[in-house]
Amino acid sequence: MTFSCKSVILDRMSSTKPSKKYKGFDVLSISKIPDCASKGIYLRHRKTGLEVFHLLNNDEENLFAFTFRTPPDDSTGAAHILEHSVLCGSENYPLKDTFIRLVNQSVKTYLNALTFPDKTVFPASSMVSTDYFNLMSVYGDAVFFPKLDPEIFQQEAHRLEIDKAGTCSIQGVVYNEMKGNYSSFDSVSGTAAVRSLFPGTVYAFESGGDPLAIPSITYEQLKAFHKKYYKSDNCLVFLYGNIPTKKQLDFLQEHFLDRIEKSMTGGQCVSPTDLDSILRRETVTPFANPVFIEEKGPAPDNREQGATVMVNWLLGDTSDIDHYMECIFLSEILCGHDGSPLQKALLESGLGEDIAPNTGLLSDLRSMMLTVGLRGVQEKNVKSVESLVFKVLNSVCENGIDRNDIDSAIMSVSFANREVIRSGGPYSIVLLLRALRSWTYGKNPAETLGLRSAFGRIKQKIETDSDYIVNLIRKLLLENKHRSLIAVVPDATYSKERNDLEQKLIADAAAQTTVPAIQKRMDDLHAFQEKKETPAEIACIPHISPKDLIIQADAIRTEISTCRTAGNEKISLFLNRENTNGIIYVDVAFPADVLPAEDYPYLPLFSIAATNTGWNGKSWAETAGCVGVTCGGFSAAPLTSSVAEKESSLYSGRDWILFRMKMLSEKSDAALDLFADCLSGTSYSDTKRLQDLANEFRNDFDEAVIPSGHEFAVSRAARTANRTKAVDEIWNGISQLFTAHRLAESSMRELGKRFAAIAAAIKNGGAVIHVTADETGIPDIQGRLPDFARKAGLHTLKPRTPVPLQNFYRLTELSAEKTASADCTEVCIVQSQVGFAAAAFPASPWGKKTAAAELVLSHWLTNTLLWEQLRTIGGAYGTVANVDPVEKLFTLITYRDPDPGTSLKIFTSCMKKAAATEFDSLSVERAITGTYSREIQPRSPAGRGFTGFLRCLYGITEAEREKKLKWILSVTGPDMTAAAGRLYEQSLTGSSAVICGKNTIPPGSRIILPV
Repeated sequence: MTFSCKSVILDRMSSTKPSKKYKGFDVLSISKIPDCASKGIYLRHRKTGLEVFHLLNNDEENLFAFTFRTPPDDSTGAAHILEHSVLCGSENYPLKDTFIRLVNQSVKTYLNALTFPDKTVFPASSMVSTDYFNLMSVYGDAVFFPKLDPEIFQQEAHRLEIDKAGTCSIQGVVYNEMKGNYSSFDSVSGTAAVRSLFPGTVYAFESGGDPLAIPSITYEQLKAFHKKYYKSDNCLVFLYGNIPTKKQLDFLQEHFLDRIEKSMTGGQCVSPTDLDSILRRETVTPFANPVFIEEKGPAPDNREQGATVMVNWLLGDTSDIDHYMECIFLSEILCGHDGSPLQKALLESGLGEDIAPNTGLLSDLRSMMLTVGLRGVQEKNVKSVESLVFKVLNSVCENGIDRNDIDSAIMSVSFANREVIRSGGPYSIVLLLRALRSWTYGKNPAETLGLRSAFGRIKQKIETDSDYIVNLIRKLLLENKHRSLIAVVPDATYSKERNDLEQKLIADAAAQTTVPAIQKRMDDLHAFQEKKETPAEIACIPHISPKDLIIQADAIRTEISTCRTAGNEKISLFLNRENTNGIIYVDVAFPADVLPAEDYPYLPLFSIAATNTGWNGKSWAETAGCVGVTCGGFSAAPLTSSVAEKESSLYSGRDWILFRMKMLSEKSDAALDLFADCLSGTSYSDTKRLQDLANEFRNDFDEAVIPSGHEFAVSRAARTANRTKAVDEIWNGISQLFTAHRLAESSMRELGKRFAAIAAAIKNGGAVIHVTADETGIPDIQGRLPDFARKAGLHTLKPRTPVPLQNFYRLTELSAEKTASADCTEVCIVQSQVGFAAAAFPASPWGKKTAAAELVLSHWLTNTLLWEQLRTIGGAYGTVANVDPVEKLFTLITYRDPDPGTSLKIFTSCMKKAAATEFDSLSVERAITGTYSREIQPRSPAGRGFTGFLRCLYGITEAEREKKLKWILSVTGPDMTAAAGRLYEQSLTGSSAVICGKNTIPPGSRIILPV
């Protein structure tokens, strides 16, 4: 392994003997970390105590993260509120919201702040060195030297407001965010499970803040929390990438540590952080006996729902990497998939509807916890769930573990350790969190990064000690008294009781002041929020000019050829060569658009059933076991999009059912055989299995509405924009939620027949194949594909079946409880204290220069007008403007919004204001830079391959993408004004939708039956 580092540290020292110091830093260790293809450099600053760990490697996407241990003392959400507040102005960057300024004008690849139960993390990454240090400068100044204005506290934490009717309410960004969290039954259940195992510790509190406790925190308490924990000797700075260590240490010293040293008195910065005291507060007293706890959670309006019942065990320390990998392996072997011993027994028991969503291992705390359980359990069966769990565990110990279950768990863990993933951010985020498992608790961060080596030791024990796994089960589960049985029961009184308590808080707060005083504080806060910062003030935030950016799209080369079967069937083949680390990704896409429109609502559940109901004469449990030992993942899902280019091919711009499998190259023969067996012989005759899948699908949809309400709202608003958006609503929107309920209550025998007919129809419609693999894997897999295609029964792709557009629109129409004009806002009622608003209207098409201006405008709107009006002033947790040129659609949304009806009006006023704005050159430059960053986001090897495939399917060429990037970089102020004018006119006749609770229904709405 070679490294590009020119750091003095590495020039002077070997990989095993660290130097004693570098300038003001002591070098604690330097070690090779093969699992990360990196060298780990661990240092501590002598005067301030700040610690630095650099994973030095050849990756050009550099990442830093400032982490502070922030154990809560209560559930007021101090850590969460502070995470928001420090990014709202600091000494060197005294703006109202430095975070959103960075979002607006950086070419970052990741920018975030995260509150955990015992720590707060501020990570950011970029592929441009100048931008990287700009981000570090602003973030470091924010965490160490924040302004923490009183107005920011009111904005982010809580404040009392009064409306025109004289009604008081509590508002605040964090307050509203957490009201949304406490409206989700699954979130409440997960929190209850954790709390049950950690009484008397920091984990028994809500670090995000309980809305019933947040109003009790004071401004002075928040500042004291910062003073106590946001100190250099409690700060862990994680670095990743190829920027030399020396250069980064010098930057930290010059920009932050010199200033901290000047503020030190008596050789210390304030008072030293007592790590031992923090660790004691995170250590729970072992239980003498297991506990049983019953709690209430929010109940849905649309049906009766049983309790979520969970058996939870406290396991060992997350910083012990060998024990951590033991627990990961044990979790996989017992409940890694539906065919695993515990999961299979629970599913087949009839005690509940489906597996509890938080089943598995939780490792974000100092101690790990394992949870297994069921959702939808009747009260009489609560204790039976626990009895069944222990019956299975005892049986496993007495009769041994099936070798397939062992091999399946080994495959799953090995695959996870080998695959480079990118889910919402760079892979370095995964490594950061791994390092924090030891570092947060006073240990060397390198200790928890060697997962492959640790798992190698586990596998050695498995092969040499036949009792190893059984002994683990006995020790960690059967003989472990530190466990809980918890039942979270949906209760209609839960939301009412919380609402009554909230009203009491409001009444108590109002009784301590007067209406004029409330109004004055509101006016003062709004004046603070609406104060326009001067260009000179805004200029303090560094940014890169568009002229310094490269007009070069992330070219992905996809080879298109054909694969011929023995029967001379000609299958289109798409190949992507990427550095996949010996993993092969195979996709087989069948056309959904050969089906009539009335089959479309069935396709999401059909896709799940297609890979989860058994095939080739095997039961679903047997095939689940085969999948586990053969590949790293196997699934199917529907896919739709419009076509970007006018030129079309047989495969462009179509609807698909996409089957996806990922496999190790050395197991490709067995994996392809398994894949072919599924495609050629899936059976839908197991009605019990179909019922379980239908129940789980319905329950997951129910629980997705509140946390993802913005997605459901925008899908509803856009459902008549075009065919693709109608299909998206049918498959993924509120329409599908109603379908999910209908299918779960239908005849499984008839449903199985329908699925079999759908499978036959899409297979008869032909298929295309896509492969992503490395240079070695491509020729190897390519030679096997003709036989695979023959065994799978694949055919040459046929044209789509013409279906009138109105047939799809009709499927999105839902019965209304209250009718109004056809163009009024559509409202879906949910059990939530916050809501979600969305508006949709036409935009410029792909391939037009005007679309680039609208893209830059959407970025500017998100980070200026919408942010100011809806988040800063309105108290919504999030708001976004988005344009999709392929769909020719512009959308506006809010997330966890206290007043979604008013937000719809603000959407219009913001668009009108944008249309009247004369954009200065600096604002345009910053918006272009921020927009550019979204266009060049790096992807994982698998992500690059799949993106290349999708671009082929939907007519997006590399030449057009490069032209788009060129147009983005050339957008002018008049271009943005013209774009805003066009879009404002379109918005006046656009569609809108709201998802909200009964207390925030916009007047004159068309209300869909409660979901």
